[in-house]
Amino acid sequence: MTDGRQLIEDTRAIILEIAAGLDSLKEPFSDDEFAEFEMYLESAQKWVKLCRKKVWLRGKEGTDMAQGCLEAAERLQASLDDPEAAIDAMAEVSSKLESLARVISTKSQVLT
Repeated sequence: MTDGRQLIEDTRAIILEIAAGLDSLKEPFSDDEFAEFEMYLESAQKWVKLCRKKVWLRGKEGTDMAQGCLEAAERLQASLDDPEAAIDAMAEVSSKLESLARVISTKSQVLT
């Protein structure tokens, strides 16, 4: 079974790939849709950075949450042609990463 840290690295790779090709994604989006997508992307980048290389991700709970983030990122990748679905998927990725980052923060405070 893959460690949660690797799952977060895979999620990060997907997010960075999307961020790198952001200009090529503009076409099917309206200006407002693109701004919303970009806002969620920036949020996801912030949260995934906070989740990286945390020892807590090695446990079952951390690995399960990281798997959820990766699955959401994979759904995002598959939905990039449909602006509405892409925005929803990007919001889901950002939300899952935020939840994971907050749990990691809480767990690390309890352990210290």
